[in-house]
Amino acid sequence: MVEKNQPSLLDFLEGKAFSAGLHLQIPDQPYLTRFELLEKLLKNKTVIHIGFADHKDLIMRKIENNTWLHKRLIEISQECVGIDIDCEAVEFAREKLSIPNVFCLDIVEADLPTEIRSARWDYALLGEVIEHINDPVRFLTSLRKKALRSSKFSDHYDSQRLQNQQF
Repeated sequence: MVEKNQPSLLDFLEGKAFSAGLHLQIPDQPYLTRFELLEKLLKNKTVIHIGFADHKDLIMRKIENNTWLHKRLIEISQECVGIDIDCEAVEFAREKLSIPNVFCLDIVEADLPTEIRSARWDYALLGEVIEHINDPVRFLTSLRKKALRSSKFSDHYDSQRLQNQQF
């Protein structure tokens, strides 16, 4: 319960208040891994997976360990399209793994393929991408300028999950 004139938790989250010793009570609930959370969120949805490829040399090992996110998304989503700037990894996914609907392009500089631009997508997933972008504001603005029609954007990292449904 918030005492009168005491900042609320939202004040701290919005940066209106600060405390180096803020104590939070976290409800006792089952822990979901990043994969479980994303699979639950994206099941039977249409998804554009930006930055889908990961590092080409790690893809096979991740598939063997069931930790390559794009393969898992293909299995649970209604439709999943991959975009990545690493053309060698995209070609590997397309040719060696027979994964369709993957595109190599710089999403800031290049035009989106018609099949992506013309469709309505439930989510655009920016998987471990933002931390590699020199100018994230330009990158995200470019997604909107290119008329990427997605109702929700979701970004995630290995160590934390952040979902922005208002961008």
